[in-house]
Amino acid sequence: MDPDDMSEMEPAPREGEALASLRKADVWTGLVLAVVAAAMVAKALTFPLAGTYAGVKNAWYVSPALFPLMVGGMLFALSAGLVARALRDYRALRPDGHIFGVSLAVAGGRDAVLIAGLLAAYIVGLVPRTDFVVATALFLLVFMGVYVIASRTGRTVLVALIALPSVLALAVAVGGGWPAPRSGGQFTADGALAVVLAAAALAFAAFARGEERRRIVPVLASAAGTSVVLSAVFKYGLLVPLPREGAGVFLMDGVADRIAALFG
Repeated sequence: MDPDDMSEMEPAPREGEALASLRKADVWTGLVLAVVAAAMVAKALTFPLAGTYAGVKNAWYVSPALFPLMVGGMLFALSAGLVARALRDYRALRPDGHIFGVSLAVAGGRDAVLIAGLLAAYIVGLVPRTDFVVATALFLLVFMGVYVIASRTGRTVLVALIALPSVLALAVAVGGGWPAPRSGGQFTADGALAVVLAAAALAFAAFARGEERRRIVPVLASAAGTSVVLSAVFKYGLLVPLPREGAGVFLMDGVADRIAALFG
């Protein structure tokens, strides 16, 4: 065989090994997400789906359980799909490999811990206490940003910008000092989180390099657009109250009232 042909064939096993490692990481990432989704669904099932309160009968479609049930259910389904596909690809690449071997902890384990940490910061720290629109935009921006930019410093800054306000909000709430919904204190907290969101957007743009810069606008638009559209669908379409309605939802209400007045 021509030596040049042999040199072209050499990278193939290494590429297959790298792909197998990625699929192994996907399995563990999917398992972590599935556990988080199952916990969300289990918690949501403790909420009342229907009932009569103060003489008013509430239907299931306005239950506070509907939103987390839908999000948790979709997340679980997507996680199960990720695990199934990753297992299939891994077995095709390495029929004799051990998918649950301890060597996974070096690469895939880091991604699984990162995703679990970001979800915990969003679900446990921010969603119950800060405006849903702002908190969701921040989470999506950080979640996408850490996988777009290659700078380790940039990724660390983005993670810190969601972790710190989450821990602070949780600490204040545990101490009994968190303000009531739609109060002046709530709007102040939401404004502070909006500043953090702006800082995260600036950090993402500042640390993006080369081809990464082409993804700045799509990532920012996806984070903001998904947050607004998702919130509007649940609040105005399905009539499901959001977990915490603060400054962002207040602004959306103003826009919705103007639109309703135009078509009323």
